[in-house]
Amino acid sequence: MWEEIFCFVAYEAFIAGTPVLGTGYRAHGDFLRSIDERLICTPDTMAEKIVWALSPENNFSETIIKARKFIAEKYSVKKYTLVIEGIYRRVTKDRLSTKNITI
Repeated sequence: MWEEIFCFVAYEAFIAGTPVLGTGYRAHGDFLRSIDERLICTPDTMAEKIVWALSPENNFSETIIKARKFIAEKYSVKKYTLVIEGIYRRVTKDRLSTKNITI
């Protein structure tokens, strides 16, 4: 388990059809709760949640479809690219400005 502030890994996993479980912390928790509250787990419930997510009776494909729809509405490829590009520009600008280089 690790902390990811922007939740992009979870978005990418769902787009690829991979089940995602996580804590209820920050953006990750907000996203997972909006898809299905059962995707939230704790260290004590993680094993149980993995069995649930991979269970054939679960029909996780419906959850994946719901997640993909949410992501498509919130983050188009263009919007996602602009976010990543903005982060990249801020990081490189900060680094370049410390070396007296302007962009």
